Amino acid sequence: MARGKNEEAPTGELHDSSYVSKDQKVAPVVSDDAPVEDAYDDKTADTDAQLERDEKDAIDKDNIIKDRTRHAKPVDTYREPGDTEGLEQAEDTGRSATSTTDQVLRS
Repeated sequence: MARGKNEEAPTGELHDSSYVSKDQKVAPVVSDDAPVEDAYDDKTADTDAQLERDEKDAIDKDNIIKDRTRHAKPVDTYREPGDTEGLEQAEDTGRSATSTTDQVLRS
C-alpha cells in the first residue's frame, strides 16, 4: 500500500544497529549526557595575542629574502603575451586552418 505525502511517521521503538561493526566487535557508544572535555579556553581563545601567534607560526622565515619571497620576480615585471605572439605567420588563404590531410594531398 502506498503512503501519502501527509501521513505521519511511524511511532514506536526503532532498532538501529548501524553502529555495530560488521565483525561484531563492540563499539563504545557515549551517552549524550556524558561530560565532554571542552578545548575552548576562555583565557587564550579569541584574542589578538592568539592571532598574532598563529600568524607568526604560519610565516616561514626561511622562504623570505630581503623582504620578498624567494624566486618571486619584482613587481611589474610580468608581461602578458600579445594576441599573435608565438604564432607562426601563415599564408592567408581565406581558410581559418589547414589540416594535415590537406597538406598531404597538396604535395
